[in-house]
Formats: sequence, structure tokens, C-alpha cells
Amino acid sequence: MASRNPWLRPAGTDGLVPVRVLWDRFAALYGEKWRGLFADEPARAAWGEEAGALLYGRGIRWQLALVALERLRGSVTAESVPPSLAEFADLALPAMDFGAAFDEARAQAPLEEMGRAHWSCAAVYWAARDFGFHRMATASWSRNKSEWMRLLSARVAGDCPAIPARMAQPAYQRGDPQLARAALADLRARLSRV
Repeated sequence: MASRNPWLRPAGTDGLVPVRVLWDRFAALYGEKWRGLFADEPARAAWGEEAGALLYGRGIRWQLALVALERLRGSVTAESVPPSLAEFADLALPAMDFGAAFDEARAQAPLEEMGRAHWSCAAVYWAARDFGFHRMATASWSRNKSEWMRLLSARVAGDCPAIPARMAQPAYQRGDPQLARAALADLRARLSRV
């Protein structure tokens, strides 16, 4: 049975295995310091299995690893020591409290439609939007943990524009028929979606 872990499967048209490419990139960055850590092919294979499991478990995709490799490339000196897997994972995806972000999204999602939500960062907003604001309001952590981690990781790593500005809702003022009609039309539109 083939592994579901994309780090351990051939990818793309060239069929390269991402964890092996990662090992080669470390070898290019650190040279003999890196190769010296692995006495033989079984040690290298063991590192690959461990790296694949850790990176997949933390929700780190190849794009995030590339960003981390670029950070390393900019800081490597002759005295630099190769990072551990955990250090590399932290560099690729900074420590993030996915549970706290989920709780924030669940609390803010119902407020978003009313224009009263306050988001800590754009990534949480866009992940909640990807998940679905209505669905988010009633979601449970135990059932949706992996999907939430995938969506939030993707937003942290990739396309994450600023939170869109909200239009101020016109407030009905007594005696203004135009505002009253607009408020009633808005109410009808909201009720028709329910």
C-alpha cells in the first residue's frame, strides 16, 4: 500500500521524492557537515522517514520548506551547524497554536457578517473564510482539526492578502425614508438567505 504522506511519494512530472530532494538541498548547503551525519544509506533512509513523518504531521508543505531553505541559504556560514528536524520545521512553519486560532475563528465567524469581527491576523481570517464562516461557527476541534490545520498552514505559507475593509452599515434614523427603505431591503436580503 502506497504512503499517503506526500513527502514520501514521487511528485510532479519528474517523479522526485520531496524528502530526498530536501536531503540533497541540505547536502548542498552544509556539504560534508551534513553528509558526515549519515554513515550509510540506511541512516539516510531513516532520516528521510523521520523527516517525512514530522513535516507531514506539522502540516508543512514543500512551498513552506522552500521558504525555510531560502532563509537558511542566507544565513549559512562555514561554522554553521545543520538544523535538527524540529528546528527546520519551526523555521518552515513558526510555532502556531492551531487550537487557539480555531477558537478565535469559531468565535469571530458569526460576527463577520454583522461587521463586528476582530481578527488577530489575516491568515486566521482567510482560513476561516476558506473553511466557511457559517460552518465555522458550529465546527468542533476534534472533527475538523486536520482540515483546519491544512487550511491555516496554506494561508500562512501562500496567498494571504489583507483582511477586506468592511463597509459601514447605514443606521436607520427616524424620519429618513431613504435609509428606512435601504434598511428594509437589507433585512429582506438577509432573511431570504436563511
